[in-house]
Amino acid sequence: MLDILSFVFLILIGTMFFLGIQYNSLQRKAHLVKEAHSNILVAMKKRLDLINKLIDIASAYGSHEKLTYITISKEANITEIMTSYQKADKILGQLNNIMRNFPELKANETYQMLMKQLENVENDLQKKREEYNAVAREYNTTRNSIPTVFIAHTLGFKEAPYFSIEIDAVEALKEFRTDDGEMLKALIKTTSSKVLEAAEKASAKVEKALESVSQREKQET
Repeated sequence: MLDILSFVFLILIGTMFFLGIQYNSLQRKAHLVKEAHSNILVAMKKRLDLINKLIDIASAYGSHEKLTYITISKEANITEIMTSYQKADKILGQLNNIMRNFPELKANETYQMLMKQLENVENDLQKKREEYNAVAREYNTTRNSIPTVFIAHTLGFKEAPYFSIEIDAVEALKEFRTDDGEMLKALIKTTSSKVLEAAEKASAKVEKALESVSQREKQET
């Protein structure tokens, strides 16, 4: 009976060790996905801020153009930011029209400095999109590999969506969540209970078998 309990205990320890390794690997890579996603949002907000500063200057030249400031709250979610991001493209088109009609605006040093900063932010944003998709691809590859794919969902790890400016993709990004350990704890608890229950049943069968053998031996003597 002791050997059976020892064997069951080793299985339990091995299972917990395996789950812990898989969980830590997924959690580490999921954190990189969230961090890369956060970096994109920071760059987007910076882009919107620069466009508002350009509006400040351009409004003095093209008063006939209806330029609307882009306002987002500090707690704005990704859907709000992406909606404002798409509006910003239209405003940039208006700013370019004003600049073509007013050469003095094009010559404005502050305006040109802001346009250069905006160009740098656009390049940085493209780089951050590529970085996000790279870490999302690595996370998904790990998540969908064997044997991780069989337990990833149970551990609370969804597949990471790739970044796109389409609204449907934005909603998918917003829904990307990972468990913070609660599912792992619950799974380990459930697994432990089942293993211990199986061990108790096995021990009971062994004891019954030993008792039966003992009784036969007594009868033979």
